[in-house]
Amino acid sequence: MSVRDQISLLKTRGLIITDEEVAEHFFYNNNYYRFRGYTYPFQNNTDPSQLFIGSVNFETVLDLYNFDSEFRSLILYTIEKIEIGLRTQIIYRYAVGHKNSHWHFDPIHFTDKTKHSAAILKLCSDSKNSNEEFIKHYYKTYTNPTEPPCWSSLETVTFGYLSNLFSNLNSKDPCKKEIVTYFGLPSAHILENWMHCLNNIRNICAHHSRLWNRTIAPRIIMPQNTHYLFVKNKKVYTNKIYAVLCCIQYMLNIIDSKNDFKIQLIKLLKKYPNLKLKAMGFPENWEEEEFWKITLSEAIHFSKSK
Repeated sequence: MSVRDQISLLKTRGLIITDEEVAEHFFYNNNYYRFRGYTYPFQNNTDPSQLFIGSVNFETVLDLYNFDSEFRSLILYTIEKIEIGLRTQIIYRYAVGHKNSHWHFDPIHFTDKTKHSAAILKLCSDSKNSNEEFIKHYYKTYTNPTEPPCWSSLETVTFGYLSNLFSNLNSKDPCKKEIVTYFGLPSAHILENWMHCLNNIRNICAHHSRLWNRTIAPRIIMPQNTHYLFVKNKKVYTNKIYAVLCCIQYMLNIIDSKNDFKIQLIKLLKKYPNLKLKAMGFPENWEEEEFWKITLSEAIHFSKSK
């Protein structure tokens, strides 16, 4: 369909478009099917004609589209900090704990030896093809050990690789227990779940896919007991983004105590007052949680940083 036909179809279905020139410019630069993901909540999708329910403006849907874009940018920036923090903990705890710069090559630390073997083959292959100067420098300068140490080779792996590596580490190892303790969580299984989920969220954001009302997989585990402050209301949809936001804020408080994530999040939510928070899994009175309240010191720090 031509762009004009796409606009005509939306109008036929009941979407109010007052400025067709603006809509036309939008659809020349944004896929109609992509936009459909944001019109979906406003339509009767059980009817083949997909009529809009009530009075819905193009600008209303566009606001939702723009919110999701800003939301993804905030989440991606934040997960970067968490990924770097997790990577640092894994490299540091195991290198120091086992006094071994190449501990990740030793299958004794891993539960599934087959997965470990495949992971090491990939790591060596990626290192050989790496364009990172510090990796090239190692191969040019050293011949023994033949591969770079953990603090350089694991610095280049993806979050997905890191997540799988951590999950495969023996949970009885004191080094793994130290990492779990550092984040104040009751079990390694919960941290493994969070890493897996955050990696999936990171990929959604990196590929600019719809996030705001997405069904999240795997479901994130809401721990009953944490060493640090967490939300009290854990009876939330664990396959919706709100539950993930709680875990992001929790980890960020440990990695960067002066972070302004919740300030930026609340500011963004207020910027789009017509946003349906229920579709994102937000429970009623969520802002009354001590966990989400902005303290005076946080407000002052944020205002000074601006």
